[in-house]
Amino acid sequence: MTLYKDRTGTIISATLLIEVVIIGLSLTLWWMILRNTPAFRFARPDILFALSIGPLLVLLFLVELWRRRRSLTRYSSPTMIPALVPTLSAGAVFLRFLAFRHGLSFVILALAGPQFGTRVEEVKARGVDVVVALDVSNSMTCEDLRPNRMELSRRALAQLLDKLHGDRIGIVVFAGDAFVQLPITADKSAAKLFLGSIGPNMVPTQGTAIGAAIELAQQSFDREGPSGRAIIVMTDGENHEDDAELAAAGAAEKGIVVHTIGMGTPQGGPIPI
Repeated sequence: MTLYKDRTGTIISATLLIEVVIIGLSLTLWWMILRNTPAFRFARPDILFALSIGPLLVLLFLVELWRRRRSLTRYSSPTMIPALVPTLSAGAVFLRFLAFRHGLSFVILALAGPQFGTRVEEVKARGVDVVVALDVSNSMTCEDLRPNRMELSRRALAQLLDKLHGDRIGIVVFAGDAFVQLPITADKSAAKLFLGSIGPNMVPTQGTAIGAAIELAQQSFDREGPSGRAIIVMTDGENHEDDAELAAAGAAEKGIVVHTIGMGTPQGGPIPI
């Protein structure tokens, strides 16, 4: 009656093999789902950590199976085991364990709430109004930044337009004076059209009137607009025309955030004439 011992060893090997195959199939299935199922996700992904219980159960099962086998063979001969424990069936124990172990895994996956696809949901969002004050003085044609400061500023502004979603933008150009190039709008296509027409010498008076640009940008905002308002000043020079700090402080009192972006390198470069 050595069948019992051989069967136990076979069950241990089969358990390990099945566990490896299941893990491999699960990883393959997971890869296929992520690749082919749109927006697949779990409602409660934190519950998936409970799947780590499975390998632990396999280990405990194998240890217990080995312990029972050793106890039976230590105190009785293999030929007497069926007579002493007539209801003992390693195969039945193995099948019950498989049903419990993988049934538990399916329960955990169900509790995690697998979901896929999208749905339309109305969301109330409050946009932000942004006014960009762009320096168009002759010094912006300096080529210390490639291709030049003006072109690089326009490219940066174009990238900003692409990232605005539900927000509005306006453009103020300035040199020794300032004027509105584009009133605040949500039309990004129109903004890009106006952006393409911006160039040096748009303002006859040369200089760098940052304060005037900030004050004009403040006036560009709608009084009934969103609470989020910001001014972005893109310039390459020091302010020599007015008090930019005073203008920025006045904007801050109205809840308007002022950002400055310096265009140029510390070394500078010649200004084309």
